[in-house]
Amino acid sequence: MTEKELAELGPLVTKEVCKKYNVYSLESFTYIKDRVAQVTTSNENYPIFMVEHGEFKKIYQPKNPDKAYRFRYAGSRPKDYVNGLKQVRKAFEELNSEYDPESTDNDKKKMHKLTEIILASGERDALNVAGFGYNVIWLNSETASVDGKLYSELNKMAEEIYNLPDIDSTGKKQANKLGLQYLDIKTIWLPDKLREYHDHRGKPRKDFRDYVEIWPRIERL
Repeated sequence: MTEKELAELGPLVTKEVCKKYNVYSLESFTYIKDRVAQVTTSNENYPIFMVEHGEFKKIYQPKNPDKAYRFRYAGSRPKDYVNGLKQVRKAFEELNSEYDPESTDNDKKKMHKLTEIILASGERDALNVAGFGYNVIWLNSETASVDGKLYSELNKMAEEIYNLPDIDSTGKKQANKLGLQYLDIKTIWLPDKLREYHDHRGKPRKDFRDYVEIWPRIERL
């Protein structure tokens, strides 16, 4: 992972963050269609990333001009896969590694919760959140939903659950829907002023990765 590739993912993304969340850079990938191999190669100005999930892999081309082909998958992807959940579960287990309900030590006798879990809207947002040291998860798409089973597990593991949505119309709509569904989930709203800035496609900025690129000087509370 080069410094330029890390910068493409965001200013808070480090090699350590990428290692934790199994993010790699690719030289190329091959897609077979109608028995013809189509090879897509990365270069200095066109990075390609892969997130390794074991049973499946997610390929990400942030500079692909066609939004429909920005993501590709290899392997069998579960329908409701939650990215980052394995890492959150591991952090919870490590926090309670000395848990013993039979212990006479009150600290070991009770389960401890993580301070927070933040639901981000996508890979780059999540990786930048992780760069601050927060526990983060993200769904397969902005319109995917948090079901009761997932909410129950998150609530068991964390003192607070936060949602960090994009601030475009879709992001706001989905955030309001989630907030009404689970009243205990707190929403982190990015400032509307972010929309006054534009990305390389001329689109208004809308997400956390955009936010920390423009205003990088924020600290973990």
